[in-house]
Amino acid sequence: MNLKIIIVFAVLVLETINAQQIEWLVYDTTNSSLPDNQIHAIAVDENNIKWIGTAKGLVRIDGSNWEVFNTENSEIPSSAVHSLYADSKGVFVGTDSGLAKYYEGKWMLFDKEKTIFESQLIVDIIKDKENNYWVAGELNLIKIDGGTWEVLTNESAIGNYQSLVVDNNNHIWAGDFNHASFNGILWEYNGVKWNYSKLNDYPDLISSFPYALAVDSNNVVWMGTGGTPGGRLVKIENNNWQTYTSLNSDFPGGGINSILIEDSVKWIGSSKGLVSFNGKEWKVFNRGNSELPDDWVYTLAIDKYGNKWIGTISGGLTVYKENGIVTSNQGPDYSKPSEFQLFQNFPNPFNPRTTIQFGIPTEGKVTIKIFDIMGREVATLVNEHKAPGEYKVEFSAEGGSASGGNSSKLASGIYFYRLQAGDFISSRKLILLK
Repeated sequence: MNLKIIIVFAVLVLETINAQQIEWLVYDTTNSSLPDNQIHAIAVDENNIKWIGTAKGLVRIDGSNWEVFNTENSEIPSSAVHSLYADSKGVFVGTDSGLAKYYEGKWMLFDKEKTIFESQLIVDIIKDKENNYWVAGELNLIKIDGGTWEVLTNESAIGNYQSLVVDNNNHIWAGDFNHASFNGILWEYNGVKWNYSKLNDYPDLISSFPYALAVDSNNVVWMGTGGTPGGRLVKIENNNWQTYTSLNSDFPGGGINSILIEDSVKWIGSSKGLVSFNGKEWKVFNRGNSELPDDWVYTLAIDKYGNKWIGTISGGLTVYKENGIVTSNQGPDYSKPSEFQLFQNFPNPFNPRTTIQFGIPTEGKVTIKIFDIMGREVATLVNEHKAPGEYKVEFSAEGGSASGGNSSKLASGIYFYRLQAGDFISSRKLILLK
């Protein structure tokens, strides 16, 4: 069936936003060195270097310098990275084929201990208050004290671990799931004894997976679940459990994959977007109301400037901070990109407005123009001299007084926007769908 697109003149609304006010940055395989858009883990080390675990490699981000490690260029046991822990002694890397460590340009492979994990998927890595590392494989929980590896067992020996966290009393909490009874279990280890709670004993948590754990400054444990009943956020304080669902709160209800504590705010990565909760109010960020590229948020981390790093299941990596991403001369300078960048418009398809973000590393004349599918110029969004930085423009196809000289509305169809800055030219496709 032939589709006839009737093209009329475009209208536009121009909004250039100062680089320091940019709240969202999105990195994917089209505009960065990310090897894959599936992000499993994020860690930030003491030097504010970001470590990103993807389905096709480990990425090290130091300012504007990106380095990718995979099985073809390094000794990493697998390119599928599922968990990370970074500190001054290096970064532990959990893959779907065991554990490794990277420090000062060298890889450490745990050959002698490899049989403990039996090429297991490493689901989580933490460090306790006594500087011991805890590593959860699918079947084993390991305590690493210096060069000593100890396999920790509990009364049930289920070992199908989902998550780990250490509380302010140095107790280890482990989320577990028994597939035989289809029952989630939350374990607490005080250094001597394991105590446990069965999630099936709580009506709202029957058949739930304890995917995420976090502890706040008041030593309250927060657990995020997924599974048959949908996502639940659980507050555990002095053995009292309070469950938040989509029925008794403004939590959207998606399965929870990660929880990040920032002062009094809980940031929740769910299958229905990024959620914040300050104890009273809920905010939900998704593709419909923000620049988040994917509603399925899988992992979260925060850097030294308070910027949230968000890993999604298929949309790549996002950086977010309300009122503007913070930069520093000592930290990554997002406002001064190291190369020319033209990002995919958001949303796309759109109706009637969409935002185009671009970055220029050098000062000069910049133009952004819209073209129809026949190559005819529809509108000019930018045509001026600009300093280095990140910018945004909003394009509207609905007409009106802010039309830039054109008052007719655009018809549904395929259009193209082109950035030209000096000798650099880049184009992308945008779709108007009414």
